[in-house]
Amino acid sequence: MTNEIADFDTASLIGSPIPDTDLISTDGHPVNLRNLQSRFLVVYAYPRTSAPGVAPLKDWDVIPGAKGCTPQSCSFRDHHDELSGLGAAVFGVSTQETDYQREAVRRLHLPFPLLSDNESTFAKSLGLPTFEVEGLILLRRLTLISENGYIRQVMYPITKPEENASEVVSVLRDWNK
Repeated sequence: MTNEIADFDTASLIGSPIPDTDLISTDGHPVNLRNLQSRFLVVYAYPRTSAPGVAPLKDWDVIPGAKGCTPQSCSFRDHHDELSGLGAAVFGVSTQETDYQREAVRRLHLPFPLLSDNESTFAKSLGLPTFEVEGLILLRRLTLISENGYIRQVMYPITKPEENASEVVSVLRDWNK
């Protein structure tokens, strides 16, 4: 698989149900996104976070769409109260192991859990775009917004991760009018 951002048919996901898949949360509990009771569900997929003092993966800064996981997560952190007020539950998902994600939740003070799709069951069930680096299969950055369990909007590609959460807020405000 190349590291170029490939075309991805986001329209094919519109109207699809959220997969009936258990993902391990950084809270330590399995989460099945299909079973959530929130009107809106925001799931932002990100490639990976790097722990402080650990060198990034080879050529990380030149892989299109790879860089920006921390700013994206911090953006959702900073807009979390607003998103919750609009009726949205927020989750980040990556293929990283849960223990690795816990470090990011603590360090970034995230008020929502991250979910591990380390076996790619969620990604494969939706056909989400991925890329490979140093033998790791990573998710391309995208955001799914569902209403009442069905995907209503897909944001991809996300070229400004730090602005993703504010774009989601705008969408949800429009839907709540």
